[in-house]
Amino acid sequence: MKQNSTQMISAQAAAVWTARHYLERFVAAVASGKDARRRLTPSGLSQLTRHRLWPQAMRQVVELGVAHPAAQRWFLNSWTRVPASTMFRDFVGDDALLIAALRILLPRYDGPPMELWRGQLANEPIGLSWARQHHIAVKFALYGVANVDPLNLYRARIPARRNAIVLHVVADPANIISAPCLRGAKEGEYILDPRNIAPHDAEWCSVADPDASPSFSQLVPCGGMR
Repeated sequence: MKQNSTQMISAQAAAVWTARHYLERFVAAVASGKDARRRLTPSGLSQLTRHRLWPQAMRQVVELGVAHPAAQRWFLNSWTRVPASTMFRDFVGDDALLIAALRILLPRYDGPPMELWRGQLANEPIGLSWARQHHIAVKFALYGVANVDPLNLYRARIPARRNAIVLHVVADPANIISAPCLRGAKEGEYILDPRNIAPHDAEWCSVADPDASPSFSQLVPCGGMR
């Protein structure tokens, strides 16, 4: 019995040491850019998930106050390769903390106001990822992250999601955290702080018949450009 207790304590100590190791290496990569290719790619970030380190890691990023440009590039690369906005938000569990960290981890936006759209479900909280093209938002509204061609939605082999909406906003530059699309990312993505998007800033569009072959005409028209 005593031996089992000793082994359990040793295992717990090893787990704590391993978690601290990954956290320290992550923070060091953010600060210096060294080893960022390893620590800030999806496989490296998965260690934060495995050891439940996301809140601690984001707090330490905020304390740093600045990230090395190489670290920003690799974190941005990871953001665009996985459905990051929802995943990271769940992992951190604190919007204020996540957004403060993203303003450090992602290349800063420095541009004019932007007219943007976002597709999601009506019962979801307003998300961080927005698109500069209406048809991209329509695709995400109807099919989420599924691999569906936004220009040929009628060819989709999966049913459209119910309760899908498209949000529309003219985003103030101060509310735009980063613009992956201006750095070569696909889908015209802009990352916004959703806490500052009030209902009167967004126009909600609903799908008329989610089980029919989707088409743009099925959506209640949003204001602004298409």
